[in-house]
Amino acid sequence: MKTLTLIVSVITLSACASAPERLNPNTTTTGWVVVKNVDDFTDEKTCKVTWATTIVQTSYRDVFKIYPIVVFSNSEPLKVGVESVSANAKIQMDIPIGNVQLRIDELPTHEITAVDLESLKASAEAGDQATLMQEQMESMLSPINVTEGEEAETILTEMLSGAQIRYRQMTPGNTGKTGVFPLAGLREKVAECGYSG
Repeated sequence: MKTLTLIVSVITLSACASAPERLNPNTTTTGWVVVKNVDDFTDEKTCKVTWATTIVQTSYRDVFKIYPIVVFSNSEPLKVGVESVSANAKIQMDIPIGNVQLRIDELPTHEITAVDLESLKASAEAGDQATLMQEQMESMLSPINVTEGEEAETILTEMLSGAQIRYRQMTPGNTGKTGVFPLAGLREKVAECGYSG
């Protein structure tokens, strides 16, 4: 009986000793995080900076929410915009974003459209209706909406000198989700991706 009591006591003490370490509020932070990835087939390296809650070195984002992103790649231009979080990581139920507006502090608003109008115009002029419809559907259903090139550079420059970024999802007939994220700490995270601008 003494052996059983001793085993139960040791198990109880072990459980008590390990639980506070896993749930320690001092290891929980919310802010900008870096997510690095290498594509297994193309070897493309990406470095994404986004907003998340980190608990014991693991980052989490709430489902059905939209988060700002800055994406650096060794094979593509800088991308800046927003992405939604999948409702279920196993099933990959993506939440479409559509058109979105971004605004840093009181600076002019940037509108990022889900549909690449130049690409649609080219498909329409070529008379390729199937491609046109496919491009429209893919763009409107995408869980990511970003801009690249000069506009992305402009937005990132504003973000690095700003205090907050606001987004507004634009859905047909009304406005969708809105959100505000502080920009403190962003400069250090983009530096981790090799950006020094």
